[in-house]
Amino acid sequence: MSEESPHWHVFCRVIDNFGDAGVALRFCRQLSLRQHQRVTLFIDDTSLILSLMDKRDRQLFVVKQWPISPSTVLPAARIISLFGCTLPKEYSELAKATHPLPQWVNVEHLSAESWIESFHLKPSPHPPLVEYFFYPGFTTTSGGLIQEDKCDLTVRGRNTILPHNDAPTIFKIFIFCYHSAPLISFITSLHTLGIVCQIIVPEDLPLSVELKNWQQHHPYSTLTFLWLPRLVQTEFDDYLMAADLLFVRGEDTWARAQLMGKPLIWQIYPQEEDAHWPKLEAFLTRYCEQLKVTDAIRSIISFHTKWNKGLTITQKDCQDLLDNYLILKEHAQIWQDSLLIQTSLIDQLVQFLEKNNKN
Repeated sequence: MSEESPHWHVFCRVIDNFGDAGVALRFCRQLSLRQHQRVTLFIDDTSLILSLMDKRDRQLFVVKQWPISPSTVLPAARIISLFGCTLPKEYSELAKATHPLPQWVNVEHLSAESWIESFHLKPSPHPPLVEYFFYPGFTTTSGGLIQEDKCDLTVRGRNTILPHNDAPTIFKIFIFCYHSAPLISFITSLHTLGIVCQIIVPEDLPLSVELKNWQQHHPYSTLTFLWLPRLVQTEFDDYLMAADLLFVRGEDTWARAQLMGKPLIWQIYPQEEDAHWPKLEAFLTRYCEQLKVTDAIRSIISFHTKWNKGLTITQKDCQDLLDNYLILKEHAQIWQDSLLIQTSLIDQLVQFLEKNNKN
């Protein structure tokens, strides 16, 4: 393998749109920033990820369309498969014929399930290649999370991202959910309770049409709406950070909300035969371990259950959640601290490959 060959190839197939592309972007950004070797991302939805990249991102790493033409691609020294995606057959055959053999790691989805710790960094032979499984998680025996500089956990230009007539003390709720979420019942309950708050919503939310229709029929509501156009990821993060309560979905915004120390309601990506429920329950169990207030635990678990099952969110559900907000806010900041003291995913990955390369 020549010294001129690209050092990292990252492969990603997009299933959960913004979630998968968002993680891939954050992964490649931090990988490029934390070491000096070239990074190329092969992804099957280049238009989506390019729409999320700012000017700095475009200078940090290269994005190429997948599928690829194997004859034009020299296998990299380090190969990353995101979320269990299979390497292109022709690329894999080229990698097997390369000397020295490339290092290959499969970076799986983030999970709070305890079983991942037993499989983290375990090898899977594909002679002559060896694939290693890397499991992101919330403990020191897992792969950690994709962390960014602590200075990025503040709002860049916080005074400019919201309208100038916005009262700085108004309660802000960020909504990012799938179509199955009981969003209208939640908004209706907030309205009926007379809660004064601002709802921050991306324009391309699956339920945007229904929500705009609700807004049109409630012109005198105590709820105000801020509709966001498609933003690059760094600007999207600013609005997340500016909000007080985050409704997030999938993996990228879920992880980001935790690292921001924000109270959150998570809508997990639904899978066939309810395969996602153990993952949701494992997270709620781990997340609530240090939460000592019974009412707060009951409220957050009940709300998550209804939100993910698409059940009606009642006025009582909303009131219970808001009554426990300060407790949940303090807990979110404690949880954030526990995550930030861990070694980041990228640092763990690089350290593992460097150590493994010497053996």
